[in-house]
Amino acid sequence: MLTTLLVEKITRKKLVKPEVYKFLGKVSGIMLIGYVLLKSIDTLIWINSTSPGNGFPAFEFYATQSFGSWILFSEIVILGLIPALILLSSRLRENRKLLFGAGFLVCSGIMLNRFVMTIQTLALPTLPFDEFLTYSPSWEEVATFLFVIAYGMLLYSFTYRYATLFPQERELSLLNGELSSQEFADGVKQKSSWQPKFVSNLINKFASSKL
Repeated sequence: MLTTLLVEKITRKKLVKPEVYKFLGKVSGIMLIGYVLLKSIDTLIWINSTSPGNGFPAFEFYATQSFGSWILFSEIVILGLIPALILLSSRLRENRKLLFGAGFLVCSGIMLNRFVMTIQTLALPTLPFDEFLTYSPSWEEVATFLFVIAYGMLLYSFTYRYATLFPQERELSLLNGELSSQEFADGVKQKSSWQPKFVSNLINKFASSKL
């Protein structure tokens, strides 16, 4: 959802109808509420069974002032439950600011989860004489990371350029006056000439469906 919005901003084109964003928001909300439910169950089991069973009261994991219990609350409630409820509400999804704001919160929750899994479980000292562990990646590791990002961007760019990634794009361009009727017809013919028939049928069905 946010990726599509970003591509729209970069290309300065309308790529999908508003109903697509609402549909993606609804699907994301269903998946997210399932994750929040499972995450909550897992956390309760960890607090009441797993951690005490290993001789560590759960509150000790949040003894460091900078990483208190607020970080767990933020991950599950603020960055999980709240955006899920927004995305599940058809009335709230009508508001684009709330829709994309909820998407941003979800992405922030994913980042916070990865941060907690790395810092809170690996870097924080577990014994009084332990030090806070730090790590600086080498240039090879940074280059590898940037290569993966660049590869993803190139793959997405080629897919956008040569495949029908957004089947509603040409129709919206025609409605907005960015394409003439002849250019629209030529583009559809060129796109469909190399595609298998079942792919074209699926694309046309999706583009004309009411989400």
